[in-house]
Amino acid sequence: MSAQRQLRPDGCKRRDERFRVLVRATMRAGGRRVDVCIRDVSLRGMCVVTAKPPPRGTVVELSGPLAPIVGEVIWASERRFGVAVGGRIDLPRLLAQRTNDPAPHEVVPLPAYARAPVPKARSADENRHAGRAMQFSFMAFLVIAAAVLIGGLVYDNLAAATDRVSAAMQPGN
Repeated sequence: MSAQRQLRPDGCKRRDERFRVLVRATMRAGGRRVDVCIRDVSLRGMCVVTAKPPPRGTVVELSGPLAPIVGEVIWASERRFGVAVGGRIDLPRLLAQRTNDPAPHEVVPLPAYARAPVPKARSADENRHAGRAMQFSFMAFLVIAAAVLIGGLVYDNLAAATDRVSAAMQPGN
């Protein structure tokens, strides 16, 4: 990632530059150890990927190529979570562990539903236009239905009047 300021899921701006890494590690969060992957790192924190992230506020211990790192989970999403450490992370040593290999989830092809583009949200103007079109269609349907109903009533009345006139014109009446 670049040195630009980015927003974490909780909306706070990052203080330090982030570096993309792909480092396998193990995490202990009160119980048994779980395999995780460190995806980016800064002087005071990191983004970690795992199948089931610990909840916000949990103290975790990450061990792997470095000495164990202890920190607190400050945000968590579906598969990622951010860890803030009290001290500073040995960035030169951790960055030396970087690999150019793709992450395991980048090697396995995604299923078709995951590759499909996400439809963009419609703007307010597009929604307003769709609403007006639907309103016009409904009003046109009502006008046509009323015309058919009135036409049927007029036809019945004219047919009855025509029948009376025809019956009156018959010889023998």
